[in-house]
Amino acid sequence: IVIVHPTPTVQLIALGSTQICSGGSVVLSANASQSTTFVWERDGVSLPGQSGATLVATVAGLYRVRATAANTGCFGISDTIRVVVSPQPNALVTVQGRARFCRGDSVVLSAIPVTGASYQWIYNGALLAGQNGSSLVVRLNSGSYRVRVSTGPGCFDTSLAVEVTVLNL
Repeated sequence: IVIVHPTPTVQLIALGSTQICSGGSVVLSANASQSTTFVWERDGVSLPGQSGATLVATVAGLYRVRATAANTGCFGISDTIRVVVSPQPNALVTVQGRARFCRGDSVVLSAIPVTGASYQWIYNGALLAGQNGSSLVVRLNSGSYRVRVSTGPGCFDTSLAVEVTVLNL
């Protein structure tokens, strides 16, 4: 008599966004069709000591889990989930010129470059439409300028304010 045991099916789900900031995490959860033991892998390499039904992922990579049925030894492997880790930016602004100048002159505000980042300039607390480069030329408006630097979903920093004064002479 030949007994064929079913292969366990295992579903892998992320309990949150798989695009995280450096220092962040996402919980990965395995659901298996049978009573099983789990072995987690990142980029095809087993993760020592990770044998529970959940895993807290803090490192970028392709994750999957192998579920082995306790009573038969048969196993199933989940699909993969990609975790992307973006660096936490540090938004800093440099002033090229003087932040206090006469009408007709200008000052250039520049965000310190961050690889792969996007930028959004803010004037007196409001977003400046279309101003999403790493530099901003100020010619006319006195006020408080900041830049928001983003490197991924939920991964951003906003600079301290730079006060610009345009003198009417």
